[in-house]
Formats: sequence, C-alpha cells, structure tokens
Amino acid sequence: MSTSLALLLADELDADWSRVQVRASPIDGIYNNLATVVDGLPFHPEAAGVLVDAARWLNRKTMREIA
Repeated sequence: MSTSLALLLADELDADWSRVQVRASPIDGIYNNLATVVDGLPFHPEAAGVLVDAARWLNRKTMREIA
C-alpha cells in the first residue's frame, strides 16, 4: 500500500521514481494510551469475571512495558 501511494505521488510530482524513498513515521507516545487500549477490549464495560480481569491486567502490564 505505501509503495503504491508513493508511486502515485511521484507520478503526480513528475519525480524520479528511483530517488523516491518510503519511510515509516515514528510512533508518538500519545498513542501509547493505556485507558484507550483497555477500554478497547471486546468486553462490555460492566463485564466481570476471571477472563475479563486477566485480559485487562495483561493489557495494562503490556502497555506499561512498551512505554
């Protein structure tokens, strides 16, 4: 996908395709939002139980380790 977008852009700008580089942008820390990830789990907000608690705990722990 990124190659095709770069190709279209290079074509529109009449750029030399051999000089076009595609780079991934760095991830900003704002996207490492613990509340968003935990709230995005596929459980009802009021759900309870061992599986729900374990999934929430594991996601919180993972997000803290990534940060």
